[in-house]
Amino acid sequence: MHKNIALVLLCGGIGKRFSKTLPKQFHKINNLTILEINLKTFISFSIFKYITVVSSKKYINKTKNICKKFFSNELTINITEGGSTRQLSSKNACRNLKKYNPNKILIHDVARPFINKDLVTRLIKNTKKNSGCIPVIKINDTIKDIKNGVIKSVKRDNLFIIQTPQCFNFVEIYNAHMNATRDDYTDDSSLASDYGAKITTTEGLKENVKITTMKDLEIYKAKNNIVVGSGFDVHEFTKGKSLTLCGIQIPFSKKLKGHSDADVGIHTIVDAILGALCLGDIGDHFPPSDKKWKNANSVIFLEKCYNLIKKLNSEIIHIDLTFICEEPKLTKYKLKMKKRISSILKIDTCKINIKATTTETLGFLGRKEGIAAQATVTLKK
Repeated sequence: MHKNIALVLLCGGIGKRFSKTLPKQFHKINNLTILEINLKTFISFSIFKYITVVSSKKYINKTKNICKKFFSNELTINITEGGSTRQLSSKNACRNLKKYNPNKILIHDVARPFINKDLVTRLIKNTKKNSGCIPVIKINDTIKDIKNGVIKSVKRDNLFIIQTPQCFNFVEIYNAHMNATRDDYTDDSSLASDYGAKITTTEGLKENVKITTMKDLEIYKAKNNIVVGSGFDVHEFTKGKSLTLCGIQIPFSKKLKGHSDADVGIHTIVDAILGALCLGDIGDHFPPSDKKWKNANSVIFLEKCYNLIKKLNSEIIHIDLTFICEEPKLTKYKLKMKKRISSILKIDTCKINIKATTTETLGFLGRKEGIAAQATVTLKK
């Protein structure tokens, strides 16, 4: 851990553009709030000795409850109340940290949860010879100035997008905040520059996007949180009068042998879902050694998977299931199976594909000794 380096996480706004009910810092990505993602990420760098989280008065207790999860003897985390503007919130954070007299300070908007250690390290390194360092991204798009219906081109040669975190020598940014005669600065580097600080830049991160609206969050989730799981299962035939596939009873001269109802279709889908969620396999959750699963309806397994999917804020995008067998012929049962899976997992049948093939009489499947199935499940987390 570096000596005397502090971090400020600004989440004092109530984010009306994002949601009318809950500020963005409390919304979740992969089952973690945006505030938690920030704390977990920055703490993992093992750089900071002090962290001050700025919260609005309305949500300060909720903020404190989240921060408590990260308290430790090696790290001091304080929660302080924000001001009516971003600048005043940053000023309150500097006041809160004054008693520790840190050497350097990074000030970051929690609305940018996708930072990395390399950027933070470069910011700190470049601040050693300067008053501060900020991350910037070169604008490559064409820029237009539009006012009262008049469109004018703007030269983009010297235009950059400014990001956070921004790093400063603590004394200089503290004095700038204390001496400021206005409170409408939208970033700390503008304030610092106006009060004599020498600011340099470093290349920012394109993925370090700012979440401003709910749509921003949904776009990120759609693009960056797609996972795929695969499943495979096989059951042999035994004497019987019917068998069950994907919850549908199919008349046949044999049945499938297994600890539960041997529904090879559901078992394969369950394994694929658990794989996508990184939660092991069907045997971990429903072990054949457990008597309570003896002759159990496999629909129960799929229902439990549905609950896990919801618990982890995930969503099934697509299921592709293939049966491998010589008999029985499954064509006329495919739609019934799709509807059954659809009703259990609460997804549209258009997201489910079921195929059947053979091994051209080769192997144990070709000898009509059983049925195998494989599945691929795509999830959005």
